[in-house]
Amino acid sequence: MKKIWPSFLIIFSICISCTKEVNVAKGNIDNNRLQNSLVAGSHTGVAVGFGGYYSYTVDGGQTWSNSQVINGFHNIQALAFSSSTNGIAVGMYMAGEYSKTQGVYACSNDSGHTWSSAKNINGLNDIISVVFSSANNAVAVGDSDDGVSSYAGAYAFTSDGGQTWSNIHIIQGDSWFTSVAFSSPTNGVAVGVEDIEGVSYKGVYSYTTDSGHTWSRAYDIDGFNGQSINSVAFSSSTNGVLVGSNGTYSHTIDGGHTWSPAKIIGGGFGWIYSVAFSSPTNGVAVGQSIDNPSGFNCGLYSYTTDGGITWSNAKQFNGTYGVYNITSVSFSSASNGIAVGNAADNRGLYVCTTDSGHTWYPDGLLGINSVNFFAFAK
Repeated sequence: MKKIWPSFLIIFSICISCTKEVNVAKGNIDNNRLQNSLVAGSHTGVAVGFGGYYSYTVDGGQTWSNSQVINGFHNIQALAFSSSTNGIAVGMYMAGEYSKTQGVYACSNDSGHTWSSAKNINGLNDIISVVFSSANNAVAVGDSDDGVSSYAGAYAFTSDGGQTWSNIHIIQGDSWFTSVAFSSPTNGVAVGVEDIEGVSYKGVYSYTTDSGHTWSRAYDIDGFNGQSINSVAFSSSTNGVLVGSNGTYSHTIDGGHTWSPAKIIGGGFGWIYSVAFSSPTNGVAVGQSIDNPSGFNCGLYSYTTDGGITWSNAKQFNGTYGVYNITSVSFSSASNGIAVGNAADNRGLYVCTTDSGHTWYPDGLLGINSVNFFAFAK
């Protein structure tokens, strides 16, 4: 079975204050190659993407540096910062069209202005997500080979801020992991997809209690047969939510050791790609509507005010350019946030909120896949 992942233009910029007059794409950002971003401080941000391209801002996204390349990447898929200066970029390298991919990483110690050349983490074919649990400890997840299956969900950890990494460890065969989050410096959850004999799939999760050095076996969640799990987030040391395809979500109150049976967010989600909390009670899930014969899809969002136990019906983003798909959401404060994705013509865009995600400002073009604010990195 082929990996389940949205196919869209993935390019990025960022908004800090989420006012309507943010000017993006000033300077020479290559908007066809940027994919992911993360704010390293109150005004400093980094955008990364295809071809190893990155650009940084020091004024909250008003202006951006010229695009530069982190050597050794084919695609940069995620970023994480442990402080206002130290960060890790992860993704994959492919030498040729039919070559085997390698999971690679690079480090920055100046808020993403410059980066080391990419190095591979032996055994990881692809790195899809990375997160710090403390200043020095981080975990990267993705997939590897186990000698039996096409994909094997795997992880590697670092104890020195990303300078060196452990050998990879297999969590589950016939699977890959799509997202990882920590509820405390020691407790974390990785989520993903298990392939079932090449004909079906189901969402799975694994947890750690030792900062990611070891992980449990992969567990099923009731109601996630035939569904993927795409994102996980925590609002406290115990409370968390994971989300997936067809509007499915699950809630935990024990830090991710056990999860409630899957429920459905009403309103027509085909995919939920990202979930984030702005406070212990307020959170937002974003994604795309159900596929339909006309070929028209739209970006959708839903919000919670009780920590993810219940959610509003999905609402459509309204925007000047037509919001086709929203792939990521994050908050810079208890009220201000940004959601990013694609316009109907496949150009990237953003929408902003100043009320914890209940309503959103009309979109502006920038082109983006994923956004995260350092202030909320755990």
